[in-house]
Amino acid sequence: MKTRAVAVLFMICSALAFGLMGQAEAGPVTKETLAQGNNAFATDLYAKVKSQEGNLFYSPYSISSVLALTYAGARGSTATQMAQALHFEGDRADVLRTFGSMMRDLDDRARKQKIQLGTANALWMAKGGQLLAEYRRVAQKDFSARVAQLDFASTPDAARNEINQWVAKHTSGKITDLLAPGMVSAATKLVLTNAIYFKGKWASAFKKENTSDGPFTLPDGTEVTVPLMYQAGKFKFLEEESFQALELPYAGKAISMVIVLPKKKDGLPELENSFTAQSLEKWLGGLNTTKLAAYVPRFTVSSKFRLADTLKSMGMTDAFAVPPADFSGIDGKKILAIDEVVHQAFVDVNEEGTEAAASTAVTMLESTAMPGTEFRADHPFLFIIRDTTSKSILFVGRVLNPERK
Repeated sequence: MKTRAVAVLFMICSALAFGLMGQAEAGPVTKETLAQGNNAFATDLYAKVKSQEGNLFYSPYSISSVLALTYAGARGSTATQMAQALHFEGDRADVLRTFGSMMRDLDDRARKQKIQLGTANALWMAKGGQLLAEYRRVAQKDFSARVAQLDFASTPDAARNEINQWVAKHTSGKITDLLAPGMVSAATKLVLTNAIYFKGKWASAFKKENTSDGPFTLPDGTEVTVPLMYQAGKFKFLEEESFQALELPYAGKAISMVIVLPKKKDGLPELENSFTAQSLEKWLGGLNTTKLAAYVPRFTVSSKFRLADTLKSMGMTDAFAVPPADFSGIDGKKILAIDEVVHQAFVDVNEEGTEAAASTAVTMLESTAMPGTEFRADHPFLFIIRDTTSKSILFVGRVLNPERK
């Protein structure tokens, strides 16, 4: 059964890097500050979308990545607003170099530890369009973005299908219809896309024979019966007055899932209100190894949504209309504006591990104007998937009803 589960996605500081013109002097740009900025954007975005109904899952990394590609060509107040909303701080050239280094580092660690984690970026230009040489260089060299031309004017639906096929390929077939009919038209001049795919086995798998049905309390107080996975062992754990937090590492321990569970059955709204970059950093820093029995439901969440209005509410107003949009850093002209930002995400959590995928697209138009301790996730909870080395959040979600997708 599908819910109107909304997705908003998460990812490393892909975004924290694109921009070709210098900004005001700031402190040195490090991988840590990039990750902090990305995490701040991730929690800011959660605050905007938490009021929507149903389960929730998104990848800040994917959203930041594709908006970074867009930000690379932004100028003037358009660039300033994007930097503020996306928490891009420091000299742009330094941000770009540091982000590229962090991205390569994550890819290298994933390969060495045989983790299935891949990201991809692409720019799809209208046939006959031209990119400024510097913009093309940054996109291809630093973000390994594919650059291609499509005939939006004559065959927009065929162009849309080609982009969707690229997304499907880079998400292992989990995201197949990112761009819905009508999202690409003869007026489309540029589409920027990002895709991310992750598949990891738990460092300590849940045995299927230990999974049993148990009650799960829904937000309205009613109960449903769901499969609860179980294992006992040593885990990183945090106990606070109003919530518990449990970290479940994936094989290699480079990536982990953290579940944040309110103690009150109806305590998720209060927990969501306290979910900020600062509080998250404090929670993660408080995790300590503890012996406990863990009960976690199997769940699958699939969600899709449009972000244009959300991003406008976060201060990115200029980017969506000409005037005042200024993306002259892309093609040398002040004629492009963002039409829509669409995001889709999928996650499946089971006894063996987790499979997650997400993709984001920006469409642009030419404008005419302890022992004995128990952790039982049997009611709504938050969860994140993070890179334990850079501390960047890759995905964020919540589960209100494990039975629903």
